Amino acid sequence: MKKSQITIFIILGLILLLAIGIALYVQTRPLVEIEREKPKIITFPPELEPINAFVQTCAEDLAKTAFKHIGEGGGYLDTSGLRYNPFEPTEGDAVTFSPDSELIIPYWHYLKDRNDCTGNCEFATKTLPLTGPASIESQVNEFVSTKLPECTNAFKAFQEQGFFIEELDKPRVETHVAKDTVFFDINYPLRITKQDQTTTLTTFSIELPLNFREIYNLASTLTNLQAEHRFLEKNTRQLIDAFSRNNPRLLPPVSEIDIKFGIGTIWVKFEVEQKLRALLASYTPLLQVMGTNNHHYIPAPETFKDKELYEALYNRGMIIPLNTSHPDITVKFTYLDWWKPYFDLNCKGQVCQPDSMSSTFGFIFGIQRYYFTYDTSIPVLVEITAPYTLKGEGYRLQFMLETNLRNNNPMPGTFNPITPFTGQERSMLCDLDKQHAGPINVEVTDAQTKKPLNNALLGYTCGKEACPIGSTIKGVLDTRYPSCIGGLLSIEKESYHPTILPLNAKFKEPQNISAALEPYRLRDFTIEKYLLKKGITWDIDLANPAAQEADEETVIILDKNTTFFEEPFSAFANIKGGMFRKEASYNTDIRMIPGMYHVRIYNFKYAQPPVIIPREKRCVKSGPLNERKCFYVPEKPLVFDKKNPLPTGGAEYDWNVTAEMLDSGKTITFKTIAFGLDLLPEARRSIEDLEQLGRIQEYSKEVREQLTPTLS
Repeated sequence: MKKSQITIFIILGLILLLAIGIALYVQTRPLVEIEREKPKIITFPPELEPINAFVQTCAEDLAKTAFKHIGEGGGYLDTSGLRYNPFEPTEGDAVTFSPDSELIIPYWHYLKDRNDCTGNCEFATKTLPLTGPASIESQVNEFVSTKLPECTNAFKAFQEQGFFIEELDKPRVETHVAKDTVFFDINYPLRITKQDQTTTLTTFSIELPLNFREIYNLASTLTNLQAEHRFLEKNTRQLIDAFSRNNPRLLPPVSEIDIKFGIGTIWVKFEVEQKLRALLASYTPLLQVMGTNNHHYIPAPETFKDKELYEALYNRGMIIPLNTSHPDITVKFTYLDWWKPYFDLNCKGQVCQPDSMSSTFGFIFGIQRYYFTYDTSIPVLVEITAPYTLKGEGYRLQFMLETNLRNNNPMPGTFNPITPFTGQERSMLCDLDKQHAGPINVEVTDAQTKKPLNNALLGYTCGKEACPIGSTIKGVLDTRYPSCIGGLLSIEKESYHPTILPLNAKFKEPQNISAALEPYRLRDFTIEKYLLKKGITWDIDLANPAAQEADEETVIILDKNTTFFEEPFSAFANIKGGMFRKEASYNTDIRMIPGMYHVRIYNFKYAQPPVIIPREKRCVKSGPLNERKCFYVPEKPLVFDKKNPLPTGGAEYDWNVTAEMLDSGKTITFKTIAFGLDLLPEARRSIEDLEQLGRIQEYSKEVREQLTPTLS
C-alpha cells in the first residue's frame, strides 16, 4: 500500500509539473498569427465545370473591382457619407482629390476639431477595420453578393447549350483576407436542369492573388508613426527652417536678430502662404520609407557646396524608419498645391515685419527682432503601391494624413494606435443554431407617411461581430437573434436614412420594437447674398440682398449633428453662375432629412475682369536721424481672376430643420455674406481688406437671424 501511495504522488507531481510547464510555455511563447483555413477545392462533374468557371470569373472580376475601388477610396467603396470641404480640405474627414474630381479620399489621422481650436483638441481617424461590421471585408461581401446575379445575367449564355439554371436564393459571399492572398467563400444555390437530369450547386470558391493584408498593415503602421511621432510636422518645420531668412524672397524666420536701423524686412502673409505651398509641393515627395522598394540614397549634386549637409538632410532627416521590410511595395507622399492649407502667422494683419528698437544713449544702435510663429494644417496624400501583385496588374491603396503645426511645433494630441490585422478567427455568434434570444418583433415604418416599409434590411451587431437578421415583410420581421447584452440593431432601406437602436437580446425573452426611417427629401438650392461694403469702414448691407453673379460659385456644406447611435449625415450643394452653365451643377435634388445642422457656406468669384489689389507705397521714419524709408505692400499686385478665384466670404451657423419645414417647400434659399472687394475702386483697395475674410464667423453671429434659410 505504501508503494502504491508513493507511485500515485509521483504521478500527481509529474502532472503538476507538466501543467506548470505548459502554462509557462503558453505565456512566454511568441504570439503566432492564426491563419484562416483556405477553402477546400471543390470538384464538379465535367459537364458542370463551365458553369462553375463562369461563376468564378464573374466573382473574381467583381472582387478585383471592389478592392480597386477600396484602394482608391482609402478603404471605402462608397465615400458619400464622408464629411469633406472642397475649399477648406483640413476642415473635414476627407479630401477631394482635385477641384472637379468626384474622388474623395479619407483621412487616416487628422484634427477632428476646428483648425482654430484651443486647449484639448480632438484628433480622429476614418480608418475602417479589416474585419467585422462596417469593415473592408464586409463592403466586399456586400458588393460581390449584390452584383453577382447581374454579372451572371440569369445564365442566359447557357440556355443555348440546353441548360435551365434557376437561382434558388441570393448569393452570399464571405471574404477572407489571408496573409498573402484573399479568398472568398460563395454560397449561391443553383438548380441546374439539362434534359432529365437535375443537379443543385451551392458552394463556389475563388482566390485573388493580392497581398492586401501587408499593404493594409503598412498603411496602419505609417498612420501610427504619424500619430505618435509626427514625422510630417517635423518635415514641415525642417522646410521652414531651411527656407526662412531675413530676406523678402524667402519665408519669415522663426527666430533671428539683425543689428541695424530701419523697419527691417517686410512680408505679406498671403504671399508667405503661397511660398510655403510651393515648397511643400516640391519637397513632400522626397520623403522616403525605409525598407520599401523606392527607398534609395540621394547623392548631393556636384555643384552643391556643402555636400555633407545636403546628404544628411535628404538621407536622414527625410527618412521614415520601419522595423519591417517591404521590398515589393513602394510608398509615396504628395502635397498638391490646390489643397488649400490652414495657415496663420503672427503678423499685424497682412503685413509681417520685425519688432524694432533703437537707442542713442552713449552710442548709436538699432535692433530688429524677427520672431514668427507658424500655425498650419496641411493635407498629405499617402500612396502605397504593390506593382507586382494581382499577377502583375499592380494595386494601390491611398489615404490622407494631416500635418498640424502650431506655434512652430507639432500640435499635441492623444495617440490612439490602429491595431494591425492579425488574422483572428471569427466567432460562431451568427450561426443560426446559436440564435436563441427573442423572438423579437420589429415593426418598421416610413417616418413621413407612417406606412409600413417592406424589404427593410435588419442587422445585429454584438461586439465586433455583425450578423444579418433578415428583411421586413409588410413592415414586420419577427425572428430570433443571437443572445447579447449591449448589442446594436441596424435598419436600412434604399432612399431612407439608416437607423441604429441599442438592443439587449436576452435568452428566450420576447420583445417588440418600433422604428421609423426618415426618407431622403430631394430639395433644390438657391443663394441670396448680403454684400459686405466699404465706406469709412466695412459694413453689411442687409436692406438690398443680391443674387449670385455669372462669375461666382457658392459651396454649401451641411453636417447633421448626430448622437452615438446615429449614422453620420451630410448634404452638399454647389451653385454656379451663368459662366459655368456648360459644367455640372449640383444645386438640384440634394438629399435632406430633419435634424440640427451645422451650416458652412463658401463664396468664390472667378473674376472677369480680374480684381486687383495694387501695390501701395508706404513710408516710415526710423533710426537715430529719423530717416524716411519707403517700401511697397504687397511687392507685386495681387490678381484674382478665373485661374485664381477671390474668396468672397460665406456664412457659418447652426440650423434646426424640422420635418414640417422640409415638407413645406421644394426649394431652400440660403443667405450668405459676400465680400464686395470688386465693388471697391482699385485705388481704394489695400492688402488689409483681405482681413475681412477672417471675420465671416463673427459677422455670421451678428446677423444670425437674417441668415436663416427659407423654403418655398
